[in-house]
Amino acid sequence: MGKGQGLLHGQVRRQEIREELLIYIGKSERNQRSLFILFFIISVFTIYLDYSAHKDISSPVIVFTSLWLFICTLASLRLYGFTGYSEKTIGYITCGSVAFSLGAFSSTLVNKQTTKQTRYAHLRGKNLQTSDGNQQQLCFTFLEMILALACVGSALSLFYSLNAFRSGASYMEVRGSRLGYNDEQAFSNPIVGLFVTYFCGPAMTVLIPIAIVFLFKKQHKKFNLIVFLCALSDVISSGGRIQIIYIVSQLIAAFFYYRKTISSKTKKIIKNATIIGIVMLFVLTSLRTSQNFLQAIYTYFTLPVGLFSYYTSIVDVNNFESFGAATFYPLFYVLASVASFFGAKTSFLDNLIYYVGLPQETWTSTLFPTGSYNAFCSLFYFFYLDFRIVGIVLFSLLYGFMSGYVYKKQRTRTNDIWFMFYLLILQTIVGSFIIFQLGNTKFFVSLFIFGIAILLGKKEIKEES
Repeated sequence: MGKGQGLLHGQVRRQEIREELLIYIGKSERNQRSLFILFFIISVFTIYLDYSAHKDISSPVIVFTSLWLFICTLASLRLYGFTGYSEKTIGYITCGSVAFSLGAFSSTLVNKQTTKQTRYAHLRGKNLQTSDGNQQQLCFTFLEMILALACVGSALSLFYSLNAFRSGASYMEVRGSRLGYNDEQAFSNPIVGLFVTYFCGPAMTVLIPIAIVFLFKKQHKKFNLIVFLCALSDVISSGGRIQIIYIVSQLIAAFFYYRKTISSKTKKIIKNATIIGIVMLFVLTSLRTSQNFLQAIYTYFTLPVGLFSYYTSIVDVNNFESFGAATFYPLFYVLASVASFFGAKTSFLDNLIYYVGLPQETWTSTLFPTGSYNAFCSLFYFFYLDFRIVGIVLFSLLYGFMSGYVYKKQRTRTNDIWFMFYLLILQTIVGSFIIFQLGNTKFFVSLFIFGIAILLGKKEIKEES
């Protein structure tokens, strides 16, 4: 073959490859659109079915399904140069969303008899009076001690951030130091850093729902004020937007829970607090990025689909499977720490820690033309690590059942402890587009603090009786 013929043949072959690639991409996009349409129809039907049953937009099924419908709708638009996701990703999310809803619906069968007897009992004035006694199952003295320590952490965080701002640091630089992304750490003393990260943060996770309940019940006003001031301080010092989203979603849930008993003044306070939260979200977004607000919000809620697709492809290539250890990560992290202390490290635990931490440690710039992103792998990544598609279905089902069970309990009991617990669960649902919150070590600490407050409260009641 002559030189000219060889060049011509090469050009023809490259053209054929391009055409084959375009055909493949076209088929892939059509399949993605078909899966998204299926997901959309199922989600709308599920939301309608759940709302017909509960008349509550803060139910776990509505919150979870609406959140993921919103995220997948944004991702399907492919705006701002978003490169998209693999064909399987929407299928995985569809399976997980359906399984979560089935799990939540099945929890109704467990609570069916109780629901018929006491549904909405907590909204009647007489029971509200008796629930105050039940609420004292929380040891308030213990909560005050926890709040005092959390205040110390909030003050330290704010002091560091203000110093950094005075030195000319940007919000992104300060946040990077707080999260360990920069060489310069936020706290020079590692003990202080551990205290703020692994105690103060989890403590605030518990104290905020408790303060919200006290706010609606018009109790412990000074306690509530200090909690919300600490939360405000933490938002200012870290630039974290997710805390605002958590608080707003919990306030909305509390509004629907207490809506028949609260005064117009309280409703106005909640309305103003929600507006302030939205304004703060806008301001923080503007300070943290050079993108316009709509583009920043689009990126924020589109990342879970893209990063979930990205990290699962890495897991597939390396053929790692964690067999349940990723979903119950805090327990295995403790086990790995103990094994390491005694010099008995295993490759499985080492790989587990690596792949669970991979989304946090690895940055990718392949999703958008500008910027590198990490962390937002979603709860489905952890389920996928365990048993692939089976893990997504199985653990979504269990997670939905647990969420639905707690939701039913808080609707059929006069004890506000169950509602506080549901507000914690609601935070994990809202944060499901980031990571699996229940498999997070810091959230595990939050549940531990909440459990201690309940146990000490019950002990106080026994001693008084």
